[in-house]
Amino acid sequence: MRVKPGRVHMADGRFEGRVSDHHGAARGLGRSHARLLAAGGAKVLLNDLGGDTHGGGGSSARWTGPSPIVKAGGDAAADGHDVVTDGKAIVDAALERWGRVTSSSTTPGSPAEGPSIRSPRMTTTA
Repeated sequence: MRVKPGRVHMADGRFEGRVSDHHGAARGLGRSHARLLAAGGAKVLLNDLGGDTHGGGGSSARWTGPSPIVKAGGDAAADGHDVVTDGKAIVDAALERWGRVTSSSTTPGSPAEGPSIRSPRMTTTA
């Protein structure tokens, strides 16, 4: 199945019956990963602190993430708990909504001070 950018297709079914909490799902790769899980039939809890594109917090992106999935016929919800300090609350949110969690995945964002791993080839910061 080919997924066109900006569209979520619910016909695939390879993740049917799965429930995933996905951390870092408000933007970019994290959002794409969450949409692919949903396109395969998974119920997805999109977790994010709502980071903006500069590594700060406070963006409303985390609350709009589920909309395209739901509009396409999938089942998704947003969660704003901090994965570092309140991971149990994230799992509890998925358990309360769907009764189980079958996978958990993370797509890390960029901290405001730049990447935490440096390489000699890196010349800029995030």
